Amino acid sequence: MPAGLLLPDDDGNTLGERVRIVLSERLMAGEYSPGAELSLRKLATNLGVSMTPVRQAITRLVADGAVEVTPNRAVRVARMNVDQFRELTQIRIDIEGTAAFRAARSRDNADLAEMQQFEAAFREEGQKAAPDLVKVAAVNQRL
Repeated sequence: MPAGLLLPDDDGNTLGERVRIVLSERLMAGEYSPGAELSLRKLATNLGVSMTPVRQAITRLVADGAVEVTPNRAVRVARMNVDQFRELTQIRIDIEGTAAFRAARSRDNADLAEMQQFEAAFREEGQKAAPDLVKVAAVNQRL
């Protein structure tokens, strides 16, 4: 169970919202693959909460388009179609390009050293026969 999940946060978020945040972070980190079915009961057990906050979180994630409910009521991680992927890629290029430009203008030596560590982690993982994509996503998110 993530540390502090059950503790009230500084923003006054409900337990359902805190569960949604944890699940969103896991989705972004690639811990759940597109199309993977999610067991609400397993999620609740894993997070140390009841089914109610998990259902609340899933309802929000469905509304956000991150997960979907199938006709047989299973919950699975949403898959992007080609047009959605292209649109997301273009948005990321625009945003990340601007962010990189601004970061480059205000960086210091400590920032450069940290970026070299991220680059080394990417290079090490990329040279493996079977790179750990979850690890790569986590390193990219920290960067």
